[in-house]
Amino acid sequence: MVRTIRNSQSWSLEPLGATAPPTLKQLARQRLLREEDLTLSILEDLPVGLLPEMFEEAFNDRRTNILRAMVSAWPFPGLSAGALIKDSDLETLKALLAGLDVLITDKVHPRRSNLRVLDLMDVDHDFWSNRAGTHEGDCSPQAEGQEQPVEISPNSAVKKRIKVPEEPLADPVNH
Repeated sequence: MVRTIRNSQSWSLEPLGATAPPTLKQLARQRLLREEDLTLSILEDLPVGLLPEMFEEAFNDRRTNILRAMVSAWPFPGLSAGALIKDSDLETLKALLAGLDVLITDKVHPRRSNLRVLDLMDVDHDFWSNRAGTHEGDCSPQAEGQEQPVEISPNSAVKKRIKVPEEPLADPVNH
């Protein structure tokens, strides 16, 4: 499908969708990134579906205060930021680590924070192709208690299966 566009004194045909307007979701993310105070005050109440793309945009735009707050309130078990880090500056990396520090040192945690793994390794796959909570080997409830393949070494094609315990292991010292 095409649409007709009048450009000064001539007419041209342009494929429909070449200049499609932004979606409401895109507009919401853009507004939240511009309005830092608003974002910080409502971050824990935002729909979780908005967060992965918002995180990527905040990272690319170097919105360090928003990044710090997003890491400490991340509702998913894992956050893979390594693919983004290669093009970032030191302040952006510091913001990620500061958000992680909040989770480790503060006694009061954000109510929906579920972050267990902040992955800073640079991987070759698409950054969000493995959406939070669906990444193989993550800490989601579906993955717990299942056998997971584990690579022995980065250069090895040999894999072993391990059993991920559903309950914490007993302390051998106290038994």
